[in-house]
Amino acid sequence: MKLKTDKPWIVASVLESKVTRRRLLGDIGKVAAGAVLASPVAALLDACGGDNTGGGGGTKVSSVRIAGVIGLTGAVAFYGAAARDGTKHVFDAINASGGLKGLGGAKIDFVVYDAGDQPTNASSLTQRAFDEGAVLALGCGNGALALTASQAAAQLAKPFVVGDPTSNMTTRGLTNLVQVGPVATIYALQLIDETIALMQNNGTPLKKAAIVRVQNVTYNQLSPDITSYLNSKGVEVFDITYPTTQTTFGSIVGQVKNSGAQVMFELSTPADGVGIVRAAKVQSYQPTAIAGLVGAYADPSFWSQLGPDAEGLYGLVQFDTALPYSWLPGEIDKWNSTYGSNRPLDAFSALYMSVGATVVDALNRAGSTSSEQILKALKATKLNNKTRFVTIPGGVAFSDKGANTAGEGVIVQYQNGKIVPIAPAGSALAKPVFPKPNWTG
Repeated sequence: MKLKTDKPWIVASVLESKVTRRRLLGDIGKVAAGAVLASPVAALLDACGGDNTGGGGGTKVSSVRIAGVIGLTGAVAFYGAAARDGTKHVFDAINASGGLKGLGGAKIDFVVYDAGDQPTNASSLTQRAFDEGAVLALGCGNGALALTASQAAAQLAKPFVVGDPTSNMTTRGLTNLVQVGPVATIYALQLIDETIALMQNNGTPLKKAAIVRVQNVTYNQLSPDITSYLNSKGVEVFDITYPTTQTTFGSIVGQVKNSGAQVMFELSTPADGVGIVRAAKVQSYQPTAIAGLVGAYADPSFWSQLGPDAEGLYGLVQFDTALPYSWLPGEIDKWNSTYGSNRPLDAFSALYMSVGATVVDALNRAGSTSSEQILKALKATKLNNKTRFVTIPGGVAFSDKGANTAGEGVIVQYQNGKIVPIAPAGSALAKPVFPKPNWTG
């Protein structure tokens, strides 16, 4: 294994690495390269299958380098690890199935650069990645990193694939990028509409809502859109923020309780989300609903740590393991074989499976390693959930600005110890429990 540790980055090549599962789970800040359990060849030959996978008549090269500029250390480590591992899951499967068919069986050399939580690192490492032979870069597990990394790629006229749902990613006039994750605003407004409908059906129209959010680029950009939308629906908003260093939430929840908010919306990390909910219970704050717009509610550990205290909470996620995709159970089994029961497939890792699928599909159709042809293929992407690894409900298709206009979210709720989809209708497996049950214990 070749490993460079010239801080602040860590770089490793998947094709050159062999790391055990124990090391993978024990060192989240390093590039994971645990072997993925190979599936039967016949199934893998259909990887990212359908009509968009391309043929075998393109440029023939032995390998194609793809760079992941990802925050693996610092405040964004959880999301960075998920981005890395979701993408790697796809690339490992493609390599095991014979490589990129549109490039004569070329193997994917996935090289990951750790940008930590510093946007300046993301910019310089993107430049470095292309200097070192990458034909495409992706990332970043964090909106602030993705903004600077994609800008650096644009200056080089190189393709960049963003997974993160940062709201203003595709509004900057850049022509070199596509954003696989539907913007967070789409998810947030979908959840708000569902909440307003639930309140109406309950006979208590929503008049006041609280937004509790950690201060970061994505949520700071998202909050005005949410507030404006709620205001347009006649809902007063109590917006309260807290720094990333906050570890106790009693005072935050106390202010929300005193505001008279009927519903508390969270924009938080998994650990913060647990702290906020527990503080609400301690203070006997009993709103009609507690819901997660994005973030914590997409992480299985959030629900498992809360246990019974999560009863009746709901949130919008990019993915749920219960979604009715024919290929999904097999991929969940492979994921569990790689990472074990302590790390189930989470929504952010699943989102980056869609990133990996998008990259593979575009390279196969491009049949070339030229930036121009790859960008053209990326822009023409049309993938649905019949395509292996496309986890985003609705699939992937891009506007002329590069935004995913096909994707939507799934609203899940904790009911009787299980997380179940409750909306939209095509994904729902249970009816919503509403209003939120009283705290117990």
